[in-house]
Amino acid sequence: MTKFLKSFMYAFNGIKYCILYERNFRFDIVVMTFVLIFKRFYELTDIENIIIIITFALVLSTEAMNTAVEAVVDLASPKYHRLAKIAKDTAAGSVLIKAICAVFVGIYIFWDVQVFKEIALYFRNNIIFSVSILLLILISYIFVFKININNKDVDNDN
Repeated sequence: MTKFLKSFMYAFNGIKYCILYERNFRFDIVVMTFVLIFKRFYELTDIENIIIIITFALVLSTEAMNTAVEAVVDLASPKYHRLAKIAKDTAAGSVLIKAICAVFVGIYIFWDVQVFKEIALYFRNNIIFSVSILLLILISYIFVFKININNKDVDNDN
């Protein structure tokens, strides 16, 4: 049972690593946060909500797998090698494919000009919400682009 529980700890360490060291992972989290905030303006079906959750999971898990591939390739091939480049580029490409797919899912589910107008009206009439979103944008920028931890060599075995 202890081994089973430790496996969760290792998994959470992997997620923590991605949050601390992978800018694109943090960007994905920010986008997902804004989707969750703005989806309240929509009357989504249960299926649409499930599709959104699955899309989030696919993008984040692919980002994590890309990080894992890059780490293994860097370990196996610290110097430049054409095959190492192919492995890293294709792993990154798989993330891009899922991200593009996520954008299309978002457009399909959320593209509604009438709701856009309602959101704009809500912003105009609710200064607290507007200021809160602007503050969240600033915090998101700092979270995504200003976190810079140099030491990527983390011991996750403890």
